[in-house]
Amino acid sequence: MLEYSHEDNIPTSVDLQQWSTSKYPMLTDVACAGVPVEWRLFSPLNLRTLCLRSGIQSAPSMEILCGILFNSMNTLESLELADIINWADPSDLHPAKARLTLPRVHTLIIGNRTPDEVRFAVQAFAFPTLRSLTIKCPLGGPESDIVVSLIRYLPLDELHKLKFPVTCFRETVLPDPDLVREGNIAEESLPLMLQFIRRLTSLHTLELILFLRFMNYPVTDLKDEWNGALNLFGLQRLSIKADGHMSPEALSFLRKRLELGTVNGEYVGPVFEKLSLSLWSRIKWQEEDQSFLKDVTLAKEQSIVFF
Repeated sequence: MLEYSHEDNIPTSVDLQQWSTSKYPMLTDVACAGVPVEWRLFSPLNLRTLCLRSGIQSAPSMEILCGILFNSMNTLESLELADIINWADPSDLHPAKARLTLPRVHTLIIGNRTPDEVRFAVQAFAFPTLRSLTIKCPLGGPESDIVVSLIRYLPLDELHKLKFPVTCFRETVLPDPDLVREGNIAEESLPLMLQFIRRLTSLHTLELILFLRFMNYPVTDLKDEWNGALNLFGLQRLSIKADGHMSPEALSFLRKRLELGTVNGEYVGPVFEKLSLSLWSRIKWQEEDQSFLKDVTLAKEQSIVFF
């Protein structure tokens, strides 16, 4: 447990860093959640794991947060930020200010109530070796600034694990898959979420609370030997929870996946290591749908439940 000073003489940051080194030389993992903190006094060094959960009213300024992360810049591997960025005052995010690079962070958990926190975090900090990303807040509309920021600032092509626990993507107008396959639509003209998905070329694990509609689109990549390859072709683990009217779309996704991967009556497409589907039980499922769900095999291990 980190000690907190109530003395009248407030220690300097140099004092705090010296105390951290002398009193807690083996301290590598810190989780601070719901605890009143004077952020200027928070200065552990050389952490590997840091979890900060606060509240927007008590969030530190971006300058102080940068100072906290700077102390562990070359050692930090896992970072969680929830309600810790004062997104109500974006003055610290002036474009002229340099981003702080966290070269060893491979796991990032970000957000709680607003996508602005996610957007500000990826603009303020660089994560060149990021492999696992969890976003805990709704991303907003499909054309929201957050999606633009994720595409612009994160190494999406290096991600292995992606979780959107509370995110919904509902596009009303979708491009023709054949036009996408043939390269007749410029990349920048595609819906933002499709641009986002097409960059996830190394993804192994994907977790969604609602159904994502772009996964069966073809990859237009001249280096791809199989021109009909699907987005997220190398995905190993997929968990989908689809409520309400989104459940039939999950079924449509499976049917299309099966159709695109079948050659001469035999399925030769990608096989998941694990597939988990949670579908809404209140929908009146047709007998053929129930039969399909019972017989379809797109994974070595799969679970289909109704809630």
